[in-house]
Amino acid sequence: MKKNVLSLLLLPVVLSASLLALASAQQPPTLTIEAGRPAGKVSPMHYGLMTEELNHAYDGGLYAELIRNRAFRDNAQTPVHWSAVGPGSDPGAATITLDRDQPLNADLPVSLRLDVAAASPAAPAGVANAGYWGIPVKPDTRYRASFYAKAAPGFTGPVLVAIESNDGATVYARGTVPRLSGEWKQYAVTLRTGKLTPTSQARFALRLD
Repeated sequence: MKKNVLSLLLLPVVLSASLLALASAQQPPTLTIEAGRPAGKVSPMHYGLMTEELNHAYDGGLYAELIRNRAFRDNAQTPVHWSAVGPGSDPGAATITLDRDQPLNADLPVSLRLDVAAASPAAPAGVANAGYWGIPVKPDTRYRASFYAKAAPGFTGPVLVAIESNDGATVYARGTVPRLSGEWKQYAVTLRTGKLTPTSQARFALRLD
């Protein structure tokens, strides 16, 4: 049986090109605090700092992020919110594990290793992300997905990128990365939906054929 191995570090985002250009052009902000020059009176009953994180608002709200656990660091032992998806009813054709032996850099030291033992164009296998209580699908909408990937020796691609129903039977939007390299590289795909009934019962998937 032929075995293809693909190691992935995924960082999907939802941003327009104009927002990306603006963000890259701005300089990092600086904050200067002069503790010896108080500017206002504060009640002695008020002290410290409080922050309240409701419904994963930091990850899924401030960043407009649809991928949950996008950097694979929510759990040190297992890639939570990610699942292997096999061709048809054979989930064993694909397996996923956390990989710390091939980091992208010091800030992103964990990648997701995907091993695919059996797949075909008619029955691709891969990995899926459940999102935050599902990936919201809207009609006539553009989604921008990006991820870093490197291929094991002997595999060059393609990688199929899709937003699909939780059972994989319905594909709402799809794209393709035609070829991978043996070194870490960032890939971006634009996914567009057509006329459809909105739903949140969907997932993000990367598959090999």
